[in-house]
Amino acid sequence: MINVGKLHAELVAAGIETCGCDCNGIVWSMDNKEIQDLPKVKAVIAKHDPTPEPEETLEEKIRKIAKEEIEKDKNK
Repeated sequence: MINVGKLHAELVAAGIETCGCDCNGIVWSMDNKEIQDLPKVKAVIAKHDPTPEPEETLEEKIRKIAKEEIEKDKNK
């Protein structure tokens, strides 16, 4: 199982230039060639954890926005 958004982020974090991937583990380079068989890409796929990232709670979102607004006011 592949979490497409998460795998894409993991590939980019590993320094792999990709224009995307799919739920079957197919990964495309920027010139639209399949690159899932490259050793570096295989390593990222092997370590991939498809568990979705937990969503922020409403309280966490409010705190984040409030913190950003406080920082904006400090920088004025």
